[in-house]
Amino acid sequence: MKRIFCFCMCCLFFIVGGAEECLSAEQFDEGTDFSLHIGQDGNVSPYVVFPIFWNERFFSYLGASSLSVNDVTTLADFPDSKISYNYQESSFIFAPLGYRYNADAFSFYTRLTYEYTKGKKNEFGYVRMAEDEVPIAADYVVKTELHNFYLTLGVKYVSKFFYADISGDISPAYVVSMEQSLSVPALIKDDKNSKGTHTGFLNYNFCAEAGIKFNSYIALGLRYRSDFIPYRYNQLALDGEIPVEQDELRETINILLFSPSLHLGGLYPYLGYQTMTLKNKDKIAGETSTFKENRLVVGMAYTF
Repeated sequence: MKRIFCFCMCCLFFIVGGAEECLSAEQFDEGTDFSLHIGQDGNVSPYVVFPIFWNERFFSYLGASSLSVNDVTTLADFPDSKISYNYQESSFIFAPLGYRYNADAFSFYTRLTYEYTKGKKNEFGYVRMAEDEVPIAADYVVKTELHNFYLTLGVKYVSKFFYADISGDISPAYVVSMEQSLSVPALIKDDKNSKGTHTGFLNYNFCAEAGIKFNSYIALGLRYRSDFIPYRYNQLALDGEIPVEQDELRETINILLFSPSLHLGGLYPYLGYQTMTLKNKDKIAGETSTFKENRLVVGMAYTF
């Protein structure tokens, strides 16, 4: 992971330094962000936000990101067991037209956004019930495609040395298609499979961001984002299907250090530290599972 991080930083500052004279003008629009999030296991997740302002009032908005989560644990009361959890996700968002109203240093904006998220979850594990027994292994795979439309409302303040941006997204409903497969060779001869489409209701996001420029060399930024979405579906089991009511809450906190003296088309390079927390609450069982990971962040953004 250290090698990846050093390589990204070297490339970033080399590009900025070499292109600063050619791209001294602001060729990107405010809110643009290109970054790489580097996890503890070395996984690199890109994050891109690319707004396009057609004039002072109207704009379009594009974004893409990916997420990789890996975890290994054991079953309670079964020390001779192991569960490996892997989740891969890629998202794309598109707002064809947004509106912004400027009032001195403040700007108020809104947009209608379409989000497409493709995910794959793989849980593989085994358990040995007794020392003289053969372990029972299981492999469970879920592939999802989520389609979501939501309305965004936000307000932003920008001055020469300080900026703040607060926004919220709300969606009345979403649609997710799901493919499941379950393999337990010791208990069932053939793999079990199912396909279905499910509808969920009322999911939302909240974002808050602020930054302060101390001088032409150092600026500090703070970002917070939370995403809430409820999932309701039937999960494959050995004897059929079981209903699942699960609320997912994803939170990210970023502390970023900018270098305003270096810029590429209006973008400042930055280095940061991110904490990502993923909580899944099983409303039927009343249990909550939590995954937490710290990441390095390196990127470029239009802030001030």
